[in-house]
Amino acid sequence: MTVTKTVRGKRPKIYDHQGLDHLMAITTALVQEVAVLRDRIDLVERVAESKGVIIQDEIEAFTLQQNDLEARELWRTKYLGRIYAIFEQEAAELAAKETSVKYQETLDHIAKS
Repeated sequence: MTVTKTVRGKRPKIYDHQGLDHLMAITTALVQEVAVLRDRIDLVERVAESKGVIIQDEIEAFTLQQNDLEARELWRTKYLGRIYAIFEQEAAELAAKETSVKYQETLDHIAKS
């Protein structure tokens, strides 16, 4: 069973055009991801340097195995899901709204019959 995580409540509306709010949400998610990655890279470089290890040439020459490539692809898929989550959340909200509207219309139709 898969549980979908969504943010509850209304999203803040900052701009007059909804597309700009989406763009800001995506940009903010990307900025967060890049900041975390930069911190991790900085840490790896500092640890390697403190141990007298020069890794730049090794990184450039390294060849990944198939299972490593698959793990990267899985991570990338999850990452893009986080980046574009705003669209998935909106689609889920629209689907739920449509469902409740259709349900109410059905109830109204039955009540009139």
